[in-house]
Amino acid sequence: MKLIVKILDVLFIICTVVFIFMMVAMVAVQCVSLVTLNGPLSSSALAFTEPIAGAISAVAAIAAFILLYLRKSGSDQKTS
Repeated sequence: MKLIVKILDVLFIICTVVFIFMMVAMVAVQCVSLVTLNGPLSSSALAFTEPIAGAISAVAAIAAFILLYLRKSGSDQKTS
């Protein structure tokens, strides 16, 4: 059980860090496209990152939900 929790912890942290870096990169590209008045660059940056970031955030959310359940059930067993 502890191994599963550790794996999910690592998965959650990796997904969160990758998601944040992707969003920072997307905002940076959109700022550059705003300064250079390049609309297609901005929309292509959004089109590229949106499905990947959505999948990564979904994995992070599922991992967080499972971790919450596992940690809650583990603390219930300790108090019983």
